[in-house]
Amino acid sequence: MGEAHEAHRVFLEDYAIARVPITNAQYQLFVEAAQYKAPEYWNGKRPPRGRELHPVVAVSWRDALAYCCWLSETTRKLIALPSEAEWERASRGSNDTRTYPWGEAFDAARCNVERAFDGTTPVGIFANGASPYGCLDMAAMSGNGREVFGAKIGRSDFAYPYEPSRFGSRGYERWPGRV
Repeated sequence: MGEAHEAHRVFLEDYAIARVPITNAQYQLFVEAAQYKAPEYWNGKRPPRGRELHPVVAVSWRDALAYCCWLSETTRKLIALPSEAEWERASRGSNDTRTYPWGEAFDAARCNVERAFDGTTPVGIFANGASPYGCLDMAAMSGNGREVFGAKIGRSDFAYPYEPSRFGSRGYERWPGRV
């Protein structure tokens, strides 16, 4: 995990991660069922027309956590936000320190470069940008692949070497109150 002089090994317990980001349509189910506030760019409780299969954006870490807790209760399975180490492993794989999910060289044809698409695109359409584990839309800072870590988590919390114990239960207490 990490780059250059910050690279170090981290042991991770087994985990699963979604192949693509959560879509507006999936998040809409949560908004309606839980009577949760919708993202500001939506039309009331509905995502913008034609963007149902785009990744949900403009949600806070707390909103994302609430979604995971609701989905956990709904499915009776633990659904959690990935830690930084889990995200990096799913993006890079376990055998090298590649810069991008597909390798070392940047390739705009393998991810959504916002300037080219004016925002997000439907999830999963850049199949040639898959990580070694088959995850899509994971190129950080592309139009579909931004990571959001909580406002209460400071930069020092991500100091290297990464130590999972710093994050405790990672906030999996009962999800925040409804709006």
